[in-house]
Amino acid sequence: MTEAIHLYVGGKQLIARRQSGYPWRRRTESLGAWGWDAAAPSSLTFDQLALPKKRRVNLHVYVGSALSRFMVLALPVGLRDLGEQRAAAQAQMQQQLGLNPADWNFTLDPQRAPAKSVVCAVRRNVVERIEALSTQHGLRLMSLQPYVAGVWNAFQERKKAPESALIAIEEDAFTVFVASAGALESMSSLYHRRESGLVEREIKRLGMSASGVEQEIGVALPDSLAGMAQTNPDRILFKTAYLKEAIYADFRDLLFVSEAQQQ
Repeated sequence: MTEAIHLYVGGKQLIARRQSGYPWRRRTESLGAWGWDAAAPSSLTFDQLALPKKRRVNLHVYVGSALSRFMVLALPVGLRDLGEQRAAAQAQMQQQLGLNPADWNFTLDPQRAPAKSVVCAVRRNVVERIEALSTQHGLRLMSLQPYVAGVWNAFQERKKAPESALIAIEEDAFTVFVASAGALESMSSLYHRRESGLVEREIKRLGMSASGVEQEIGVALPDSLAGMAQTNPDRILFKTAYLKEAIYADFRDLLFVSEAQQQ
């Protein structure tokens, strides 16, 4: 029997859920949601998790888009190893997004040319705080990854259109994915303040950049933000249709609406 805690860390909120039991009888229970200030990483604590004292627990962390930056880029030809690839990716993100390598942790999914690589930068002080808390509480930090990566993977599994896009809206940030010829072409994240018309503007922008090729555009957002998407209901992604607990740890409510919202 395994026990794991799955933690979603957004720009302003921390959500924890415990997963326990044997795989064939696994259950997920909520441990609660708490506010915190991403500008002050010391405000992030694990004191609320009610951790067992006599056994170690696996920890899986899903980082919100408010704490991440993404790029899809073509790495220069001739790079010899992962270290050189990461350095090249850092240089491009620093030049194009103005990211200071001292403030960000960079990871990438390297691909051979001509395929493009996905690069993710996560705020370094948040990563270091999570690592320190894991050690302090005796947790095994099994993974630390951007939450929307799993959402895109599930979207691609169900949407087979070679030209597709996804707008994934979290409480304080959103990420836009665009695929061309079946491969991820671009990925970017931005903050939002729940502006009305944001989804419609993004859909219009995606349509203008599609070069006449019809795209299948999906919108992932939680029930609490459903009012931001005054668009074709067929674009909205439902929780039950994207049942991927292995990917989300049943955090689907953070980005997928329930059918009741659309009735």
